[in-house]
Amino acid sequence: PNMELAQWEKFLFIDPFGTVGGATRSPIGVMRAVPETRQLLATCLAEVRAVAASFGVDLTDEIVARTWQRYDSLPPESTASMQRD
Repeated sequence: PNMELAQWEKFLFIDPFGTVGGATRSPIGVMRAVPETRQLLATCLAEVRAVAASFGVDLTDEIVARTWQRYDSLPPESTASMQRD
């Protein structure tokens, strides 16, 4: 029902995943297990959330928690297509 929110929610998932993965050359299993890369993911999530807010889009705590659940449920060897590109 809210296309703009859905787009930002997708961006919240894929941007940190691809960015941190590309910078560290690590799959999600490593990114979520190593405290420093997990914190980097958290920092990137917060940045995307702040940019969305500047456009009037509220990426709620629930949406962020759902994003973490998605990261934590991916097979450990998963990488983002943005990272592979």
